[in-house]
Amino acid sequence: MRVSLQSLGCKVNQAEILDLEHALRRGGHELVGLAERPDVCVVNTCTVTSKSDYQSRQLIRRAARAGGRVIVTGCYSQMNQDRVSGMDNVHHVVENRDKDKLIKYIDDKLKVINEPVSRGSRTRYFLKAQDGCDHSCSYCLVWKARGRSRSIALGEAIKRARAAVETGYKEIVLSGVHLGLYGQDLVPRISLPDLMEEILLKTEVSRIRLSSLEINEITPRKDHRPQPPEPLMCASFH
Repeated sequence: MRVSLQSLGCKVNQAEILDLEHALRRGGHELVGLAERPDVCVVNTCTVTSKSDYQSRQLIRRAARAGGRVIVTGCYSQMNQDRVSGMDNVHHVVENRDKDKLIKYIDDKLKVINEPVSRGSRTRYFLKAQDGCDHSCSYCLVWKARGRSRSIALGEAIKRARAAVETGYKEIVLSGVHLGLYGQDLVPRISLPDLMEEILLKTEVSRIRLSSLEINEITPRKDHRPQPPEPLMCASFH
């Protein structure tokens, strides 16, 4: 099947689309652009601003004009399901909580694969370590669209990171809707620095980067755990 993947917005959206791309390639599907008449187009939307809402609608319309069936997901469609469902050629709207089942809507016989398979020309692997947000800021819709904070298990994160490195990725970008909350919902509770150290110590990754972080969540370490052999953290924060 010929599939086109279109995405707007944050690093989390990029990570989700990258995982879907790997799953599709593993299943033997062909990834194409909108101009190449795809059988199915997946549109991952964003709702951070009114401009992103507009861009999401425009991208859905572009996908519809490409001729194939359109599957829409992401924060804009989560908050505007009735409106999106009524748009021309939209075959299905997938909620954010069901994004890991997107592949099922494309091919019921294809199992979701979270490990990278073919990196193409990319050198960065976006690892979604966290999703959702526990804050209820009045100016923001993302916490409504994404739900409460959820972290992937430490072992699963290391597994994905190791698979990415073995595939040939040189850099891992840890991403999340509220990345600083990573591990606070796990038992036992861990932190984002714990995740970073474990990936650096247990994989051969060349470098690791953080997608975005709240300034009040940058704190000094107070323990004496073994440190990574080299300072492989990219010296940039967003």
